[in-house]
Amino acid sequence: MIWRNWFLKDFGIKLLSFMVALLLWTFVVGQEKAEVGVSVPIEIVNLPPDLIIANDIPNSVELRVYGLRSIIKGLVTRNITKVIDLRHASPGVTTIHLTPEDFSLPGGVKITRIKPSVLELDIQPLLKKTVKVKPVILGKVADGYEVEKITVSPVHTVISGPEKVVKEIQEISLSPVNLKGAKKSFSIEVGINLPDANVRIEDSSRFKVTVIIRPSTGVRKINHVPVVVTDKRIKSIWPTEVSVTLSGEKPRLKRLEPQNIPVTIDTGNLEPGSHRVKPGCKVPEGMQVLKISPNTIKVKIVEKKQDKPKPDSQTKKNE
Repeated sequence: MIWRNWFLKDFGIKLLSFMVALLLWTFVVGQEKAEVGVSVPIEIVNLPPDLIIANDIPNSVELRVYGLRSIIKGLVTRNITKVIDLRHASPGVTTIHLTPEDFSLPGGVKITRIKPSVLELDIQPLLKKTVKVKPVILGKVADGYEVEKITVSPVHTVISGPEKVVKEIQEISLSPVNLKGAKKSFSIEVGINLPDANVRIEDSSRFKVTVIIRPSTGVRKINHVPVVVTDKRIKSIWPTEVSVTLSGEKPRLKRLEPQNIPVTIDTGNLEPGSHRVKPGCKVPEGMQVLKISPNTIKVKIVEKKQDKPKPDSQTKKNE
């Protein structure tokens, strides 16, 4: 109760005193000085269309400014830009010295540092040129396949940039295409890798790369291929299995089994006895027999037994 009575006593005077103190504190704080960093974007205007800046220049300059804290705080949100007018520019190096007078700041604000304080612009004639585009291939196709052909569409593009840079460019590489174990032909749209930040593409920046993939050809030796006998007169053959060497597409060769390529011998015109016969082999279309080993098969042929004639009914009666 005592505290309440004290608080309510002369309440108006106490409230007025508090407001005066608050205003004084605000005024004092507002008059405090501060130093902060401010980033000011650089804007290039009116560069003649037949010229280009060939070197890298900063996008902004950093200012250290000093002044009343209340004003300094407002600079952070204020849109300050340093405009460089190049309407009278000519080829060569142009040096621009930045001074505090180049920046429009509120009164009472002082610039203590400019970084960088000097800008050098390498201004060159703008050159346009038609160059060839080059595909870049990464990775390998699947085992047993090969790249037959790679095409690009379009095969040329127009670039522009600083004369001394563009003159040296004969072709431009495209973004890499990864084959990643591919087995089939495919097409893909890719971009381009520009060799210099100041070089631009005047045409479309997308290119179609087509990769034609086909099975590669090879040779395979298949062992334990059975020799198939169809002549009933054959008593024995040696060997009963041979090795066959074939050429053709690697994926198809890989899938072949001995029973897929039976070896045969032609004994239809042979007389009874022992003979050496060259074997033959029937293979799938597109493949070729390079060698059969051994190249002859030893065959023994016997006379086919004649069936005894059945006695007719008249013979039986005479008997």
